[in-house]
Amino acid sequence: MLDSIPKDLNRPWKDPMPETGERHLAQELRGIGLSGYDMPEWKKDAYGKTLTFGQRSKLSIQEQRQSLPIYKLKKELVQAVHDNQVLVVIGETGSGKTTQVTQYLAEAGYTTKGKIGCTQPHRVAATSVAKGVAEEFGCHLREEVGYAIRFEDCTEPDTVVKYMTDGMILREILTIIAMIQTGNIFYRPREKQAQAD
Repeated sequence: MLDSIPKDLNRPWKDPMPETGERHLAQELRGIGLSGYDMPEWKKDAYGKTLTFGQRSKLSIQEQRQSLPIYKLKKELVQAVHDNQVLVVIGETGSGKTTQVTQYLAEAGYTTKGKIGCTQPHRVAATSVAKGVAEEFGCHLREEVGYAIRFEDCTEPDTVVKYMTDGMILREILTIIAMIQTGNIFYRPREKQAQAD
């Protein structure tokens, strides 16, 4: 029976023991493995031409950064940080708040006095954002960009942008050494949490 199952699941195959009028399994398996470029026409019509699923962008990292909505406010944001002791940045999901503001501050020289810290609500968010920003920054993770989550500190003394969970920034704030190291804190609460209050 296993010999009748094809290796290529995208091509049709014959069920060795089909019920009359029932071949649901073969129909369900036909779409598995299709790339985003092989999207059916009905899906393109339903979702529109602009929506893509799992496709890599043809834009360079720099072009992708410049295409984010927050890029238009780069100078104003850096000036607002300079002019204000506390600044609240509000924007839509995917606008570039987490990934870009930290880089703008680093590019503006705010890392000469200490690290730029950015909180994330979950461990996975802290690690994945740090990996993406390290790639945009043009360095290996742990060098200029790193993260700190419970039981794992992926930073070096030279790290200038540090993503961490709310609990980790609380721990750092409670120690005098960490308060000296963290000159700029970019706080990003996403959910109502007792620690964030």
